[in-house]
Amino acid sequence: KLFVDGKSVGRSYTIASSPTQEQYVEITVKREAMGLASRHLHDQWQVGDMIEIGAPAGKFFFKGDGVDEVLLIAGGVG
Repeated sequence: KLFVDGKSVGRSYTIASSPTQEQYVEITVKREAMGLASRHLHDQWQVGDMIEIGAPAGKFFFKGDGVDEVLLIAGGVG
């Protein structure tokens, strides 16, 4: 969650830093021409600025009925 022009704006971004990095978290933000949050991050943010973050949310499940093997591949940006 970040604040743009005094308003709270929530967005989801991909963590880009290594899971072994304990001092900070890097995120990947693609600039969108009409994106309120992405333009703010690209144009206004400075090193050391902070953002409020939350844990992943949603329902993630796999029953596994009728399968012997599973291959999971994930990727994304922003």
